[in-house]
Amino acid sequence: MGDCGYECPTLLCITREFPEPGRYAKIGTGLAPEIDKKLKRIAAERGVTQADLLREAVSWFLEQGMGEIPPRIRGKVAQVRRTLDLPEGHAKKIREIATRMQVSCSYVIEYAVQCRFRL
Repeated sequence: MGDCGYECPTLLCITREFPEPGRYAKIGTGLAPEIDKKLKRIAAERGVTQADLLREAVSWFLEQGMGEIPPRIRGKVAQVRRTLDLPEGHAKKIREIATRMQVSCSYVIEYAVQCRFRL
């Protein structure tokens, strides 16, 4: 759970203190259950929230200049859904990549998580 002391299945706080209004944008995420389970394990090992890891993965992904992602494999049904607060610039870039690649923002974020943590 991390130091923030609160973790809800629909809203994960992104830092130990809530972000200042206007600096962050909300973005929906949906992770495959197996990815979510691995992310929970990594979060527990590091003593951080899953939201911290998601934000780390997005930052890393964008810093690497990884704007190309493989086509989505159809058939995934069950997803663990959340709302994530991201810096506005990161949320905008994720949405641009999703639009250009014709996939969801969730797919881009899940791909970033898989690449960053080698899942």
